[in-house]
Amino acid sequence: MKKRSFTTKQMALNSVLAAVCAVLGYFGPDLGNLKITFEGLPVIIAGLLFGPLDGAAVGGIGTLLYQIVRYGVTATTPLWILPYVLCGLLVGWMGPRCGAGKSPLRLGAVVLAGEGLIFLLNTFVIYADSKIYGYYSFAYVFGSFFVRAGICAAKAVLYTAVLPALLSALRRSGVPGRKAVQRQHAAAARKALTPEQRREYSEAICRRLLELPQVQSARTVLSYRALPEEADLSLVHEALRQRGARLCFPVSLPGGVMEAWEPEGWKQGRYGIQEPDRETSRRVEPEELDLVLVPCVGFDRRLDRIGHGAGYYDRYLPACRCPAVAAAFEVQRVPRLETDAFDRPMDAVVTEKTVYSKKGGLDMSLALPFLFISLALALGLPLLCGFSLWWGILIFAAAAALLHAGLVLRYWLPSRGADRDKPVEKRDPQAVEGTLQVARLLCDYGGLRPRLLGEEKLPDRPFLLVCNHRSLFDPLSTMVLLAKYDLTFVSKPSNLQIPFIGDIAYAAGYLPIDRENDRKALKTILTAADYLKRGVCSIGIYPEGTRSRSGELLPFHAGSFKIAQRAGAPLAVAVVRGTDLARRRLFLRPTPTELEILEVLPPERVKAMSTHELAEYSRELMEQALGK
Repeated sequence: MKKRSFTTKQMALNSVLAAVCAVLGYFGPDLGNLKITFEGLPVIIAGLLFGPLDGAAVGGIGTLLYQIVRYGVTATTPLWILPYVLCGLLVGWMGPRCGAGKSPLRLGAVVLAGEGLIFLLNTFVIYADSKIYGYYSFAYVFGSFFVRAGICAAKAVLYTAVLPALLSALRRSGVPGRKAVQRQHAAAARKALTPEQRREYSEAICRRLLELPQVQSARTVLSYRALPEEADLSLVHEALRQRGARLCFPVSLPGGVMEAWEPEGWKQGRYGIQEPDRETSRRVEPEELDLVLVPCVGFDRRLDRIGHGAGYYDRYLPACRCPAVAAAFEVQRVPRLETDAFDRPMDAVVTEKTVYSKKGGLDMSLALPFLFISLALALGLPLLCGFSLWWGILIFAAAAALLHAGLVLRYWLPSRGADRDKPVEKRDPQAVEGTLQVARLLCDYGGLRPRLLGEEKLPDRPFLLVCNHRSLFDPLSTMVLLAKYDLTFVSKPSNLQIPFIGDIAYAAGYLPIDRENDRKALKTILTAADYLKRGVCSIGIYPEGTRSRSGELLPFHAGSFKIAQRAGAPLAVAVVRGTDLARRRLFLRPTPTELEILEVLPPERVKAMSTHELAEYSRELMEQALGK
């Protein structure tokens, strides 16, 4: 019955939005011979609220009603409906993938994409209508192009300003959106498990949790008492107590506030969950925690998580400076969660089958889409507006520059203003994504075709990577190839001083090392070792300290190997080949490059050797692999 009521509400709202779409097609201010209408707004609302199919249905039905009432059914009626159907599909598809609910900037990008699609397709529909019926003149179709483009941008800004309030009001009024559907489905899948399955899966989750370096190194852990349907972490709690770790549990307070307490006694909590008794227990500040184990109702591969909707963990986690790991059953995974600005992603999600962590990198760069859009504008605008094709060169350059500048600004704005005097406690996932996007773009424009050899030797835990250094493309190609291993680099300070890019790299955890200042260099080595020890990320460093112009290995800095020794981490020795050719060929000729993992030394062997022995051994491996 509950599911039926939910479907009725969704269909009712879609019907209202389709009617509003038809009505908004009639009304709007006039700007000379142009009429400004807002029929795209209900389509965007449906796409963001319910998904692509609902957005397409609202756009198609609403526009069809408007066309029939005003013009009747004509040969171009399907063409007038198509832009709004595609807008609903695009907005509904892009919304969760771009995280439209997380910031006005992302929401604006999705809205602009939808409105821009309507604008471009309507231009061609108007042209077709003018050819068939002569209703619009050629001067109107193409002479008003830039005016209508400005109106499209202004509407996108207006929609971006009003949409958060509209969507919030609809949700508060009891209209469930896509997030509510996902929560409902994930909870139902979890509830469908038998008690025997929950017990078996919980034991498997506990085993995987105890293998994580974040759990093994944690001294103070905030966990949870499981509800009957949640993953039970009792085995983890027992193991943590046996090795002397402090184990804390949450206390829910009014107003969505949560605190961590080390229990000395228990009492019944607000939601029927056993909580530490605050009268006998000790409160633990968020800064004291080394790890937070989080329950969840649903999750996705991007490590986004949804709970029961009260927002306790989303409010609490920003105050923590430690990893957050969610425990869930595999059946709770959804394809792509709808998230809001206050939803906090996890550092890892552990299920009975696998560990989802910050891996995977990027499937593709934006080089090809950017070039395609720039080329389309360079060829299309001169033809539409009657310009000389020579203007296409300028339009292509301007479009490409704006697209790339927008990409950099999209990742720089959240990263700006960071305190450079102290390392980041937690890597910003958006900054990590930004560094990978830039690396992928530069590799594509440089014509690199990188290949990874010996990947099977790499461990499943954070490691120190040492490699030879021949070109500026070395770290870029290595970042792309090892993206799923969450790799960051120790680099010379000048690289982090690059405008905009330096701020993004710093927020992503990249560390500057000043080899001329022993005190600062040691501080960087200790910070990198702390990253490895806490399981924040893997670390890459070039022991030569700078690029070799001749291809011969330069003297190694033995201090680089202290990072692995102090962290008790594996040492991966690798060589890179072919990147020195890329600077001469660029994109004019593809350049095959290789990153080969030669050997991975286990932590026990790394600690047993001195830094000079590690440097000499690594150098011998590299020389043999390079044929020197």
